[in-house]
Amino acid sequence: MSNSFEEANLSEWLDNSELSVGTSGTLISYDVINTGTDTGTAVFFGKGKPGNGVQVRPSNNVTIESFNGRNLKSPITISTAGLALSKKKVRSFKIRTTAADVVVKVLVV
Repeated sequence: MSNSFEEANLSEWLDNSELSVGTSGTLISYDVINTGTDTGTAVFFGKGKPGNGVQVRPSNNVTIESFNGRNLKSPITISTAGLALSKKKVRSFKIRTTAADVVVKVLVV
């Protein structure tokens, strides 16, 4: 049974992206708050506020190099098993591909 109120609220806070990258070493920027034109290296969710969490599922290993505008001292490797962060205010993050022909799936809640 479908609840239109729940579906409307779900679409309001749940956003996803799937980006195919053909080159190793490509830096992909994800911006949760702001609007903009998506490109091959930038994704804008345009939520207007921080997300409450993020899930990343790459088809090959990638690294997170920046989170909420702060560069990480040691990038975090995300394997094909994925990464899920919850109860964290997500404003932006940057991922670098470590192989060619990677598909990165991201879900922001």
